Amino acid sequence: IWVGTANGLQRFDGRKFIQFSTSKAGSERMPDARVYQVIPADSGKLLLAYTGTREFGLFDPSFFTYRKIEVEVKSAIPAGAAYFVWRDANGGLYLNVSGLGILQFNKQANTFVQNDPFPMPRGWKNSLCGIYEDVHKKQVWIGTDSGLCIYDWRSKSMWTRHNNPERLAVLNNPLLNQQISTLYIDREKKIWLFGPANSLGNRQMKLCLDSSGNNA
Repeated sequence: IWVGTANGLQRFDGRKFIQFSTSKAGSERMPDARVYQVIPADSGKLLLAYTGTREFGLFDPSFFTYRKIEVEVKSAIPAGAAYFVWRDANGGLYLNVSGLGILQFNKQANTFVQNDPFPMPRGWKNSLCGIYEDVHKKQVWIGTDSGLCIYDWRSKSMWTRHNNPERLAVLNNPLLNQQISTLYIDREKKIWLFGPANSLGNRQMKLCLDSSGNNA
């Protein structure tokens, strides 16, 4: 079991924890910093997120080597931005940056790039970890500061309350015209949505909708 800790990457073998670092020729040095996320990547590698120091890298458990991942953006990353790495069902890797958007991992260049893999409506900003992939329907649900977005892999289009070609009830639900920070669809197809309290005095949003998205 690979574990991210305050003291770096460690592996539990059933009896004890072993801390890992890299000093081999041809390998970059792993940071002596907190590992916030450990995400499986291609070829058995592990993507390590040192979000406190804004560093990301690939660790190879077979050869104990590490390679830093560069982050290329078109505009400056906001001061104090938070980060969240996630993986889709096809193995694609993405980096959510609060206040900036969603970056996609380019394996050939070993870089997270700002290429708008999920085109958001103008002025809408995705939440940090409000992501859910509906593998069966081939959709990615994204929570934003302005409501719910659903990216449809088949049509390669983003659906919102302003663009709802399938007339999905969940997108027309006025209760969702607000910030959504977390969302999830359980095994009974119930839709769970949460949003923070805001400066207008509104209480934290906590909704459980049926599979159609109609009933709270």
